[in-house]
Amino acid sequence: MAGGDFVGNTWYAVRYTGEFFTINCHTGNATLIGDTGLDLLTGFTYDLTTETAYVSDADNLYIIDLLTAEITFVGKIASDMIIALSRLPQGDNFYAAFKNRSLDPLANSPRNGET
Repeated sequence: MAGGDFVGNTWYAVRYTGEFFTINCHTGNATLIGDTGLDLLTGFTYDLTTETAYVSDADNLYIIDLLTAEITFVGKIASDMIIALSRLPQGDNFYAAFKNRSLDPLANSPRNGET
């Protein structure tokens, strides 16, 4: 899996090849929700303040529907390859790890519920 996060008691994850899953914490079994239609997904995170789920590919951010895996393009967020995505509980910014750098805040990411 390329990235994952908990939403309540449910563990969600994305595969690099675009599939979106829930994962059973007790057995490790993955259940396919759907295919996002994207290649090279690199991250998944959930914003508690807006109850919005996000996925990233190499340089873009998307909102993802937790029930259908349908995605909505938010915008380009990086010019270097994103390899992980995170959102702090207070929802003040997205953070990403990059292929050639450390964990950095994303300067042009949605803040406090903006999309």
